Amino acid sequence: MRVYDGANWIAATSAGATSLILYEYTATAGQTTFSGSDDNSATLSYTANNLQVVMNGIVLDPSDFTATNGTSVVLASGAAVGDLVNIYAFKSFTTADMVSASAGGTFNGNVIVNGSVGIGEATPVTPLTIATTNKLGSTFTGTTNGEGLTVTQTDYTSGNYISLVEAAHDDSGDGSPNVRIGAMFDGGGSNLAFGTSNNYGNGITNTAMLIDSSGDVGIGYDSPASKLNVNGTVYFNKTATGNFTSGFEWEGNNGALVLYRNAGVTLLVGRSNTGEAVRFNRGTSDVGSIDVTSTATAYNTSSDYRLKENVADMTGAIDRVKQLAPKRFNFIVEPNTIVDGFLAHEAQEVVPQAVTGTHNEVDDDGNPLMQRIDQAKLVPLLTGALKEAIAKIETLETKVAALEAGQ
Repeated sequence: MRVYDGANWIAATSAGATSLILYEYTATAGQTTFSGSDDNSATLSYTANNLQVVMNGIVLDPSDFTATNGTSVVLASGAAVGDLVNIYAFKSFTTADMVSASAGGTFNGNVIVNGSVGIGEATPVTPLTIATTNKLGSTFTGTTNGEGLTVTQTDYTSGNYISLVEAAHDDSGDGSPNVRIGAMFDGGGSNLAFGTSNNYGNGITNTAMLIDSSGDVGIGYDSPASKLNVNGTVYFNKTATGNFTSGFEWEGNNGALVLYRNAGVTLLVGRSNTGEAVRFNRGTSDVGSIDVTSTATAYNTSSDYRLKENVADMTGAIDRVKQLAPKRFNFIVEPNTIVDGFLAHEAQEVVPQAVTGTHNEVDDDGNPLMQRIDQAKLVPLLTGALKEAIAKIETLETKVAALEAGQ
């Protein structure tokens, strides 16, 4: 049996501070009240409800006596001569700082555990193991900075990651994490990394995202050099189904920007003053631009004389223009719209640089690769032909004037 001595729970027979006082009385005939000095000259004193009354070795039920004033015990029935009445008076203590195992309560204080703690787990393998089919949740409240969960590692090698949160798909039973949020500290500052796995058995296999000490973000890339580095193709889609609305693709030296919209402006490019809105490069060489003013747009291709050689005046332009075969036609997808234009392969024979692609070309799967034409590339030839025609007209005008003067 253990009792409380006012400071600690101790064995009822242990040495040290007294945990209870025993009062012994030998009854007289019909005696009901026991108080004052007992057989050992000890004066009865107790705290109400903190005592036990035993008569002739039998523990009395509280209904068999009254003990409320702290100085006397009154039996419900008179004792017989020689009955031995023992009164055990326990020291008073409070249970305000105790938490009931069955009813629960609020605990305030520190607990030091030497070993592992398991919640819903009989054999924890980490300092804290929680096994549950329900979600885990915590609420942190505070009025100053720093409130929340803090993970600190004192035995740490610069450049290694500290795991903040891990999750494991534990089919193998080894507990290897397959998802991780970790922090890394080195001489340059701190990084935050998100790791994922493409194979449960191999643990963490990918750095899905990393935020470095400068705030640069890498997605699928662990050494970002700008505010956002993405390793792979990026698509943006406003709807859950249907075609993607836009995307970026970059693979090796090949990349593309894809935009799609059912209605309205698909791509808006602007600037606040006159100048280039879009520039086109081939490699590192500037080969064209789209420039804007407050009232117009210019589509420019490179034409500086310093880029050219073997410059010569055009001749025979009229003969070449005669080879051009303008047509009227409709496109298959717009059967009711008749337009003026050229057949690309025919124009290509006269002005090759105005047309891209090859006549009747197909890809490896037999799909047609359509030719395209830049009709602006025909302007130099048309201008040359016009100049030749003007020269002929002027010659004829001179001859006509001479003939008219001789009449």
